[in-house]
Amino acid sequence: MYAPNLIGTPERVRDALRFAEDAGARAVLASPMLLGLPAFFELCRRASVPVIAHPAFGGALRIAPEALF
Repeated sequence: MYAPNLIGTPERVRDALRFAEDAGARAVLASPMLLGLPAFFELCRRASVPVIAHPAFGGALRIAPEALF
């Protein structure tokens, strides 16, 4: 399954989410620490598909990778 990555300003992410959902995406991918946690929360709240959190900039050097997911 392909999950499109959503990145950018909150408005751009919202538009990309709408585009992905309209195109039939069954899930999307986003990096909470790159978007910011409040923007990521809003993305999850608005999405009608699962949002997969990518651990980019999530502290993988200090946290066990298994705990990031």
